[in-house]
Amino acid sequence: MEDFSKDFLISKLLRAWSMAYVTMDQTWEQMVREKVGDEVADECRRTIWPRLAKATTSKLPKAFNISVKDIVDVMKVWQLGPDGIITGIYDSEFEVKGRNHVIHTITRCRTLEYFEKNAPQRIEPLCRVVEQLAMEAYLKVFLPDAKVRALNVPTEPRKNPEDIACQWEFVLDA
Repeated sequence: MEDFSKDFLISKLLRAWSMAYVTMDQTWEQMVREKVGDEVADECRRTIWPRLAKATTSKLPKAFNISVKDIVDVMKVWQLGPDGIITGIYDSEFEVKGRNHVIHTITRCRTLEYFEKNAPQRIEPLCRVVEQLAMEAYLKVFLPDAKVRALNVPTEPRKNPEDIACQWEFVLDA
């Protein structure tokens, strides 16, 4: 890896690995959906993502020498995950109101865009249910008393595709 340029490692390899991770998720879920139906696939998704929180994200602070003390630190770690915002699938903005209060806005989500066109019935189970469970699980790996609240999450296709995809609030009361 030392022989590759920083540009290659960041802009090509890292994005390719991130896309592979997301594609693996989509592939297993589609297979389950085809074999046993939407209800079981949705149940599997609700179970898998919280489990992945501990299995994957929990290892990132040590790998990147980040000491997680507050919500801002958690947001740093999340950006480094294999399905983080570097993939090109999600465009994000962070409004830091304090070290333990962050508003995270996904301004563009290619997953939502796909479901809006191809499977609108899957928007609510994924965006409203699975994302809430996953974000809570990922957050609690680091800060068990922290809370995540959906501020703006779609349940159906957006009327204006330029609207934000979703918005979440992360808080840890002192």
